[in-house]
Amino acid sequence: MEAVFDGQGMFGFRQPGRGDETVRLLTILVFSLIVLTTFVLAVAWEFRLADEFLRETTLTRPVALSDRWQQVLGSTAFVLLALVFPFWISYRAAGEQRRLISRLRQAAHVFESTTDGVMITDANGRIEAVNQAFTDITGFKAGEVLGKNPRLLNSERQDDRFYEDLWEELIRDGRWQGEIWNRRKSGELFPVWESISAIRDDKGRVTHYVAILSDISALKRADERLTHLAHFDPLTDLPNRVLFQDRLGHALDHARRRGGRVGLLFIDLDGFKAVNDALGHATGDRLLREVAQRLRSCVRQCDTVARLSGDEFTVILEGLLVREHVMPIVQNIVEGLAVGYGIDGQEIRVTASVGVSFYPDDGREVNTLMQKADAAMYQAKEAGGNDFQPRTLPASIVPSGHASQQAVPMRHAMQERAQVGERL
Repeated sequence: MEAVFDGQGMFGFRQPGRGDETVRLLTILVFSLIVLTTFVLAVAWEFRLADEFLRETTLTRPVALSDRWQQVLGSTAFVLLALVFPFWISYRAAGEQRRLISRLRQAAHVFESTTDGVMITDANGRIEAVNQAFTDITGFKAGEVLGKNPRLLNSERQDDRFYEDLWEELIRDGRWQGEIWNRRKSGELFPVWESISAIRDDKGRVTHYVAILSDISALKRADERLTHLAHFDPLTDLPNRVLFQDRLGHALDHARRRGGRVGLLFIDLDGFKAVNDALGHATGDRLLREVAQRLRSCVRQCDTVARLSGDEFTVILEGLLVREHVMPIVQNIVEGLAVGYGIDGQEIRVTASVGVSFYPDDGREVNTLMQKADAAMYQAKEAGGNDFQPRTLPASIVPSGHASQQAVPMRHAMQERAQVGERL
C-alpha cells in the first residue's frame, strides 16, 4: 500500500495491483531458492572442510566421530545465523513499514475528516492538494484549484502591506496565523482564522506550505450580535444609554475641535403609563416601537435617536451653528408624536414633553448637559406636557402664545386618558 496524492489533489492510498503481487511473489520464490541452494552448498562445503581437517589430525591423534559432527554443526550454525540475520533485518524493516503505513493512513483520515480546510502548496505557492473541508468552505473543488495560486481566494480587503507582513513573518518564523478575509467561489466574502506553516527538508530548504483554514463567519455573526445587544435597545433597536453617552461624548469632542453647537433633547411621553396599564404591556411595546420610528423620521440622518429607559428618549443634534436651528426639529418632533397611532384596530394618542440643553451654553460635559436637559424636560411636563422647554432658550425664540397655551396640553392629556378608558 502506497501513500499518494490522487489526480484530484486528494490525499489517500494506492492498493497494489495484480501485476505488483505477481512480481512480489516471484521475487520471494527466487530469493528462497537462492537461500536454500546457498544453505545446501554451505553444509556440503563444511563437510568437506571437516573431512580434510580430520584426515590431517589423524596423524597426530585419533578423532572421535562426535568431534567431526561438532565441527560440522558449529559451521552450520554459523552459516544459518548469517542467513537468518538478513531475514530478521528484513522483518524489522517490514514492521517499520507497516507502522509507517498505519501512521500515513491515520494522517490521511485526519486530512479528510477534519472540519478545517487544509491546503498544501509547493515552495512556489502552487496548490498540490486540498481536503473536502476546503471544498465545503470555499466552494472550490480540488480539480479547480490544483496547480493554481491561493490568490484565487483573495478578497481584496487586505492591502499589500498586510501580505508583506505575512510573508515576512512566515519566512522569519516558519509559521503565521491570523484573521483574514477570503472569497468563496460564489463571490461571497467570509472571514477565516488561518494558520500557515513551512515544511522543510533535511537541509532546511522549504519544500511545501500547509495552510489550515477555519471558517469563523458564525463566530463573527455571534460577536456582532452580542455587540449589538450591548449597545442597542432590544425593543426599538435604538442606541441604548451606553452608546448614547459614547456618541454624545464624540459629538462634544468634535464640536470642541471644529466649533459649533450640540443640542441635546430629552423626550418623555405624556400619558404612556395610562396606555400601558389600560391596554397591556404588549400594546405599550408596540407603541414604543412606533414612537421610535417617528422620532427617526423627525430628525436628520446625522442625528442620534436613543432610548434611555421606559418611555424616555433622547436626541443628539450635531452641527448646529446657532441654537435657533433646533426649533424646527423640536417642533417637528412634538407635532409628529402627537398624531394618533393605529394599533390593534385602535387609535391611541400620546404626546411628548421635551427638554433641551446646548453645548457649550449649558455645559461642556456629558453629565452636565444630560442633567440640564432632563430638568428642562420635567419643567415642560409640569407645564402641561405636549411641549418643549429649553433650558436657557431666550424668550425671543419661544413660540408665540406659548404661555397662554400651557394649560391646553394638560387638558388634552386628561381627555386622552379618558378616551383610552372608554375604549376598554
